[in-house]
Amino acid sequence: MLKRLVRFSVDHPKLVIAITLAITFAFGIQLPKITTDTDPKNMLPVTSPVRQYNDQVEGWFGLHPDVIVLGIRREEGIFDPRTLARIERITGEILKIPGVVARDVIALPTVDDVTTEGDLLRAQPLLSQIPATREEMESFKRRVLDNPLLVGRLVSRDGKTTALYVPIEKTANGKEIADGIKRGATSRISKFTPDGTFVKSWGRIGVRHGEFRTPHALAFDARGRLWVADRGNHRLEIFDQDGTYLESRYMYGRISGFFIRGNLLYAIDSESGPLNHPNWRDGVRVGPLHDDRITAFIPPFERDDRVYQGTAGEGVAVDADGNVYAAEGPNSLNQAGGAFTKYSVK
Repeated sequence: MLKRLVRFSVDHPKLVIAITLAITFAFGIQLPKITTDTDPKNMLPVTSPVRQYNDQVEGWFGLHPDVIVLGIRREEGIFDPRTLARIERITGEILKIPGVVARDVIALPTVDDVTTEGDLLRAQPLLSQIPATREEMESFKRRVLDNPLLVGRLVSRDGKTTALYVPIEKTANGKEIADGIKRGATSRISKFTPDGTFVKSWGRIGVRHGEFRTPHALAFDARGRLWVADRGNHRLEIFDQDGTYLESRYMYGRISGFFIRGNLLYAIDSESGPLNHPNWRDGVRVGPLHDDRITAFIPPFERDDRVYQGTAGEGVAVDADGNVYAAEGPNSLNQAGGAFTKYSVK
C-alpha cells in the first residue's frame, strides 16, 4: 500500500501537489473561525458542581470574569493633592476605554463613602473633589484609613499604594486594554466612518500640541475644523479632520464642555481651583472663534468650601436667541437647584 502511494506520487507529481494545496486551503479558510479560550472555568464540564456554583455566585453579585488591576504607588504617600488629581485623571480616562465596564470600575474617585446617621445609611462619593487644605487632606486620609472596607483592598495600610479594579466585557481584548492603559492610549482622538469602521487615532498623554490630558469634549466649527477641550492642559486644541494640529486657545480655563454658535465660542469651566489652576475661577467664558480672548463671563455659583473658585456645571449650550444653558454637574447641582440653569440675554 505504501509503495503504491509512493509510486503514484512519483508518477503524478502535479496532481499530488494540487491535492495538497486544496487540502491546505480547506483547512486555512477555517482558521478565522478558531477561538482561544483561556478561562480555566471552561476546562470543567458544564455539569461540574464547582463550575455551577461559580456561575451562581457571579450571577448573585454581578461579578466579571476578567478584571485588570492597576496599582499606583508613591513612597511619600498617595494623600497628596497632585497624586489624588493624577489618580482622578487616570480613572476618568480608563472609564472612556471601549470594552471597559465603566459602571463597575472600583477606584478612589468612583467608590462611595457609606456612613450611618442614626437609623439611616448615607452614601456619598468618597472623592467628590480634591481636598484643598492640609486639614481637609488629613480628614480625608483618616476617613479612608479608618474604613475597614477600603484598607487592604483599595488602599494599603501604610497609605502609599492604591488600586484600580477595571472589569472588562467578555468580548473585549484584555491585552489591548492593558497595553492602552500603559502607553496612555486613553488620551487620544479616534476617527470612525459613519458605519462605525475605525479609520485612525492620534494623541497620547502629554503636554505638547497633539497630546492630551483628559480630552473632555469635542465639536466641529463651520469650517470643518475639530475643536478638542484638553481640560488637563487648560486649553482648546484645533485640528483638521486628519488630525493635523492647527492652533490653540488658552483663555477659557479647564474646559469641561463648550459650544460653538456662529463666530462665538462658549466654554464652561467646572474644574479650575487654587490647586490645579491657581488664580482662575469656574464659570462660562465667551469669546470670538478667530481670536484667543474673552468678551463675556458668567460667574459660578458660590459655595462655602470652594471660596476661591465657586462651582459651575459640566456642559453648555446656546439657543437661537443667545440664551445660555448650563448642564450642572455633581459639584454644582445643589447650588443650582436643578439639572440645568438658564442665563437669559439682557
